[in-house]
Amino acid sequence: MRAALIPTLAVSLACMAGLPAPAQESAPDSVLTVEIEIKPGSGNSINPKKKAQIPVAIMATSLFDGDDADFVPWTIDAASLRFGPAEAKIIHDAGHENDVDGDGDFDMIIHFSTPNTGISCGDTEAKLTGATIAGESFEGVDKVKTTGCK
Repeated sequence: MRAALIPTLAVSLACMAGLPAPAQESAPDSVLTVEIEIKPGSGNSINPKKKAQIPVAIMATSLFDGDDADFVPWTIDAASLRFGPAEAKIIHDAGHENDVDGDGDFDMIIHFSTPNTGISCGDTEAKLTGATIAGESFEGVDKVKTTGCK
């Protein structure tokens, strides 16, 4: 919050001194990188021709082992989630929790309809994008191996 007040304070002080207000640069839109795991626990093979669901885990992460999670998937705006080249929406209204990586933090698992993702034969990765409830954008990428393409 303090950082947001500094430009306002600089403009106010300049105006009070009769000086022109300093130019304000807008902060660049930053996108947080999150760790995802496509089809957790069962490999990343996707058959683009199947009408199946693809589970994607959004991992809770922390900077140091044992500290509180720095990215908590439960702060995500589920309606903002998009997956794959076609930016598929989640199938269900929300995800479910599971400790996918065994670190003691609850990760979020969400599901997408394979045909809606736009994943095609030969694709080697897929991206998940979204935003937190507070409006912070994030994205995560994981490798995929397409099957059933012959």
